[in-house]
Amino acid sequence: SMEDHLHEVQRGSVIFVPATNTWTARKEAVKVEAYYSPALLEKLRRPLLSVPVFFAAGRPSVAVHLRRGDLRKGDRRATPDKHYYKILEHVRHQWPDADIHVWSSVMSYSAQVEEGIQFWSSSDFDGYRERGMQVHLDSPSLLEPWVHMVRADVFVMSMSSFS
Repeated sequence: SMEDHLHEVQRGSVIFVPATNTWTARKEAVKVEAYYSPALLEKLRRPLLSVPVFFAAGRPSVAVHLRRGDLRKGDRRATPDKHYYKILEHVRHQWPDADIHVWSSVMSYSAQVEEGIQFWSSSDFDGYRERGMQVHLDSPSLLEPWVHMVRADVFVMSMSSFS
């Protein structure tokens, strides 16, 4: 681990630490537990537990993040809806009463915003609504989707650094 080599590092050195989502993809997988102990994870989670959530009490909760807003339709990183529908069908098979909430954005966060270009619209999420899921678009705070992602019984994520 990095700690084993701290004695070799000079004060003021710049050190690259890869993002945690790439640790397991490396040839020598890094054990996340080496950096995120149960005690640290508890301290990180504690403030999130006091934020109210939309999930129905007494039902299994599912949070879904769909990466959309910054991508053009057809972009390979915009995983097709049919992929998510299939996953969520499996979830509903196990938990028919699952309370499923989908978070996404129709707003682009790139240069297109200044030009008024928008690739997605609310109607692009009607398939989720038709399947009885709650859709949340362009939440006013990043805390809202993150709290739900952390506290859900099941979290279905996109190919995205947001989730």
